[in-house]
Amino acid sequence: MESSIKCVFCNSKRTNDKLVAFTVHTLKKCREVLDIRKKFNLKYKDVILPASECNDGYHIKCLKMFLAVMKKYYEKKAFTSSDISVQTDEPTPSTSSAHEIEQTHQEGQSAIQELSGEKLTEAALSVEQDICAFCNKKYKKSKGRQAPLVRGEKKILIEALAEYLDVVKDSEFFKSLSNEPPHLFYHKICRVEYFNKFKSNPTADTKFNLNRELHKEADDEIDQFIQKNIIARGSCFFLISLGEIYDDILKKLYEDRGYSYDGSCNLQHLLNKILDKFSDEIKVSAFRNKNVILPKNKFIDDGLFSLKKRR
Repeated sequence: MESSIKCVFCNSKRTNDKLVAFTVHTLKKCREVLDIRKKFNLKYKDVILPASECNDGYHIKCLKMFLAVMKKYYEKKAFTSSDISVQTDEPTPSTSSAHEIEQTHQEGQSAIQELSGEKLTEAALSVEQDICAFCNKKYKKSKGRQAPLVRGEKKILIEALAEYLDVVKDSEFFKSLSNEPPHLFYHKICRVEYFNKFKSNPTADTKFNLNRELHKEADDEIDQFIQKNIIARGSCFFLISLGEIYDDILKKLYEDRGYSYDGSCNLQHLLNKILDKFSDEIKVSAFRNKNVILPKNKFIDDGLFSLKKRR
């Protein structure tokens, strides 16, 4: 069933802008501004505000336009208000009135700021911050089509940037990732372009280049180990054991460059690389719920837990 909630300022239910529910404070301020608009026959003077904050809502942009009343109208209202009295023991009328005018105008401006981004409610905040963290725009075209905004977790982006930490750690963008809220919005094309700036610079001394270089060396060494021990000697190894050997190789390579390594390889990724390289010479078999890498012409005798040549 379609919702009957609509924006009280434009009477629209359009879905491209989120509707925000009124709060007691917002409704009070709107009523004060509506009095001014009615008194001086201004635009939006015919707006009908809800009786309570539970009824209807508003679009942020519509609310900002409604609250934007020129200072001179606050002044006229203050000078013509019947509740301004002159007493001998109070400041002169002009001083008192000027003070009230400025205070009233500042309250109106403060309300606009509160509702336009500086002190937004949680619902309104989600509207104002729906912009790309990389290009600071809500709309972007890619290949002739509108690129959608994607919501992502900041901690995931921080982890992805760890490879380029030496380059980005002092940037304002990277520092901002530690601020609330814990999520952000971005266009995928903008994220790709941002990371491509690091990858397209071959001279950049980044951890990414080091990781790629050392992993390639580790791949070559594990290939030599498999060639020598499994294919040539006919031995078998648990996949998890090959993973530990691979991690030891990487650790030594990092230490030789003056870095530490405390990671662990992805066993499925390692298995895929091994099978791609040696698919004609080795195979993988399951033994006691573990993967075993062995020569293609041999099998494991489960009863004897020994390796036998297939006849």
